[in-house]
Amino acid sequence: MRDPDDADEGEDDSPDNVLYAGFGPADYALPPGESAMQGAPPEYPLDVRSRVKVPRRAFLVLGAGVLASAASALWFGLRPSPTRDATTPRAENMPPDVVVLLAGCRALAHGPIDRLVHTHSTYIWTVRQHGGMDPELWAGMDRLVHYVLLDGSEFGATLARRLLPAYSGSRLPDSLARRRLDLEEFLRRRGRRAR
Repeated sequence: MRDPDDADEGEDDSPDNVLYAGFGPADYALPPGESAMQGAPPEYPLDVRSRVKVPRRAFLVLGAGVLASAASALWFGLRPSPTRDATTPRAENMPPDVVVLLAGCRALAHGPIDRLVHTHSTYIWTVRQHGGMDPELWAGMDRLVHYVLLDGSEFGATLARRLLPAYSGSRLPDSLARRRLDLEEFLRRRGRRAR
């Protein structure tokens, strides 16, 4: 940098010889379209429209897209779930503790089989008392029946005796009533083997 005290006598301090070390346009004004240096292109182009500009139509399309996606998300969120039928118990008709219990049982139904077997008595009671015909809960019951049929130990027979009353209802569909026959056959074979 130049020290103002060390001014040389032969140096011209006119505005034409002063260098500007700024970032961006110069602090002096030039008429539009003129270059700041001889032989250089103009600092500001003459055609103002050549600058990159987002048209208003793009904002309208973007806004319409946001509104359409928000409306579809709202529609998908408010419509009834296709996995639950009319016999599935609704949360509005139940106390909050039962809703939490059913949510936990739904998580158990799709979780590891060892956790489902470990908590089978609570799970079976919840399905019988509050589950109705909820397909998610009955999928867990079906997993327990498969576990019983594959397990030949005394625990499997005990679990089969605990599952059998849940399958003895008259309102069960045919697919679930068939499981009742499987459990009865398992206990019959188990009883013959014990004699």
